[in-house]
Amino acid sequence: MFFGPLPAPLYMRTEPRLLGRPLFYWYQFACVLLGAAVLLGAFALRRLGRRRARPTEARD
Repeated sequence: MFFGPLPAPLYMRTEPRLLGRPLFYWYQFACVLLGAAVLLGAFALRRLGRRRARPTEARD
């Protein structure tokens, strides 16, 4: 996912188009959205792990 945008010559084309935009633009935008989703998932998993690792409070 993070290495997808690196080989630019593979996607620096004007065809195919999506909603009038060349492949280059929507490929880059898809990489940004995918990266944000991966980071959000990692954040959620880390937060969930911290909740589970927290010791329970003793009640009298």
